[in-house]
Amino acid sequence: MADHQEIIIENIDHLGIVAGLIDEIEIVKIINEKLGVDQREKISSGQVVKALIINALGMISLASFCFFVYFFLMITFSCLIFVLEIKSLV
Repeated sequence: MADHQEIIIENIDHLGIVAGLIDEIEIVKIINEKLGVDQREKISSGQVVKALIINALGMISLASFCFFVYFFLMITFSCLIFVLEIKSLV
């Protein structure tokens, strides 16, 4: 029979700790190695994933009545990204 290890899962509410763990296990580096980095990019794919993780955890830790703010911010963020992409094409 295989030996079983007990896994303990703990809640990490501090986003700075999460950012430190992401840096420690080098998620950004791994993603950049797998996807490659284009010199024209201002932000690498790995950095985007790190930001998405931290932002998602930040929104989850909000109280449930604040989720309408999340959707408003997502629409605003999407519009801002669209405008920045258009400006970068010019």
